[in-house]
Amino acid sequence: MANEMMQPVPFRTRITCVALLLLMVGLVVYSGTTPMTSSIWTTIDQDDSVRIHSLFAQGVLDPGQTAMFSGQTLLEYAFDNGKKKAFKALLDCGADPDMFLVSREKKNQTITFWAAGMSDSYWLREVLAHNANPNLWTKTHPNNSGTPLAMP
Repeated sequence: MANEMMQPVPFRTRITCVALLLLMVGLVVYSGTTPMTSSIWTTIDQDDSVRIHSLFAQGVLDPGQTAMFSGQTLLEYAFDNGKKKAFKALLDCGADPDMFLVSREKKNQTITFWAAGMSDSYWLREVLAHNANPNLWTKTHPNNSGTPLAMP
């Protein structure tokens, strides 16, 4: 009797719901964030080291997290945007400066490699203080590789 009272959902309504769901998923994939992770990227933009430590303590922050669309790591994002407090906080929380990056511009390189090339020694001091390997071989071009400190 309960089945007799239920009306089927019109086809047009089902198609509309599926289209809206796909649109929302597409927007999340394109932006590389979800509601849980968007606050992490904003926190880095604000250079808020206290909030980064808090998110890590709550288990919300994975220091190795990457953006879905670009592949950029949190540490790489902080570095690229000159967010020194966020950079240090991410290292404190366990971000790996020796992780090989996958973003197009830095593929197969490490933050240590990029820090070694900066005119501001802050970046290199921080990665070395957080156990970065200055002897890790990095492939920068198809025919060129070496350690971060030996590269021009």
